[in-house]
Amino acid sequence: MSLFGFFSVTKPTHITYKKAKTLEEAVEYSKKQLGISRFDVPDLELANQINYTLVKAYNKTGGKIHVPKNVEYKPIQTPDGHNPIAQMHVKGAGRIVTDSSLQINKSYIDNIDISIEKKINHFKNNEQIIKNKEGKECINLICEYKYSDTLNRYYRLYRKGNLPPKAKLDFDSILIKARDEEDLLLSKKDTLTKLINTRLGIDLNRLSESKFKYLARQALLALKNKNITVGSRKNFMQTQGAVGVDGIILHEQGHLEHAYSAGPQYASSILKPFNPKTESADLITAYEISKHSAQSKGEAIADMYAGYLSNDIYSENLTNFYQKYKGPKTS
Repeated sequence: MSLFGFFSVTKPTHITYKKAKTLEEAVEYSKKQLGISRFDVPDLELANQINYTLVKAYNKTGGKIHVPKNVEYKPIQTPDGHNPIAQMHVKGAGRIVTDSSLQINKSYIDNIDISIEKKINHFKNNEQIIKNKEGKECINLICEYKYSDTLNRYYRLYRKGNLPPKAKLDFDSILIKARDEEDLLLSKKDTLTKLINTRLGIDLNRLSESKFKYLARQALLALKNKNITVGSRKNFMQTQGAVGVDGIILHEQGHLEHAYSAGPQYASSILKPFNPKTESADLITAYEISKHSAQSKGEAIADMYAGYLSNDIYSENLTNFYQKYKGPKTS
């Protein structure tokens, strides 16, 4: 009987991670240590990351996770036309989950350079590609984030053509996070208008949305150049630590755990988009987690699950939200 068999009484609470030197070793490790039936990932670094993150989730929870039955590398086409980096395919819910597969989107990875260039152009068009004090080209974010140094290290390596597939996924994910954080900050129109007027004497009232965002961005960059910090950590999205491929996998693992913890409610309501008329308060709460969380209660809980396992600390409001929708245990 496998390690994760229903009647197993010898399941350990901790697994030692070992980085594989070959794909064959990575596949063997996933089967022996994690109990994965089929592991199909063609890139060694990505395979190692998946194993590492699943072991991380396993150890953080003391072995209380449901490891996906399969890990697949395939093109993904969702019914709503989304192009996800990965997804967790689950059949059933609660105690009758019959199958589960962590699916990595081959189509996304095949086109990763297009995705990255599009995001870099976003910052380029907003005049945020500059040379820093050391003369190194970088993306000048409008506010300092905990991952800004990593983002710019990846940016310079990418420009030199030195990023392998797994690192490109990390870079792409961090670019998404940076753009979302900036969008959130720029959405605080009343607060920014007052701050910019006080600090720089610039009046941004009565402007169109696009004009406001452009001028507010330039003003925030000017304030940053004067070493003036804008906002505080509590003003940004509360899922901060779960980034890169690690964060993506933890998020997908959160979907699997949520299918178990929420039971039949998982498919019947939790996966459905928020109803802005009847669930407006929950929708506002979800935006505090991440931009992606606003898609549904399922996405919000998965994002918080990834955050909890990445040592993020959430407000009481979000903790109550997590419990309300039967968020899975994280310890």
